[in-house]
Amino acid sequence: SIPMTVRYLDDEGVKAHRFIFDSRAQQVELPSQGTVRWIYGNQDEIGFYRQRIAEPTLAKLLPEATSVLSPIELVGLLEDQWAMVRSGSVTIRSFLRVLSACSRAQNHNVLRVISERMDALDLIVKDAAGREARAKLRQLAAQWFLPHLNELGFAPRPGESQNDAQRRAICITT
Repeated sequence: SIPMTVRYLDDEGVKAHRFIFDSRAQQVELPSQGTVRWIYGNQDEIGFYRQRIAEPTLAKLLPEATSVLSPIELVGLLEDQWAMVRSGSVTIRSFLRVLSACSRAQNHNVLRVISERMDALDLIVKDAAGREARAKLRQLAAQWFLPHLNELGFAPRPGESQNDAQRRAICITT
């Protein structure tokens, strides 16, 4: 039995639905009102499971991800999607869309995971795809991290938050 808490947005606002997933295959109807705009299957990352989000569901979530998911949920989304890439059940192209959506996060923990996954992808591309693919990957890194660096600058600011100091270090390193 797997206890689950699913968070979603319908016509009445953001809601959570708790249930027990207790069979090999199970379908659960959300107590929603109107259209469900997005859904996330592991509220606050309290569940000990991986979620594989169907592409249409992921497509609805990603444009809103950094505004509706907490930093821990964004990290969970990234880690779940990376696990799916490693198992071969999700494409790297799909994973890059997740990285892109999450790159707008203002939290250093989220950016650290993105940076680490970019490093892993760089090693894969270096060995398998060559110079042109690495150049494209580096363009993506610049596209995702330079806006943060432009906002933060290279030099620490008096009284800045620990989050901003960490974000700057991650952006410079990446």
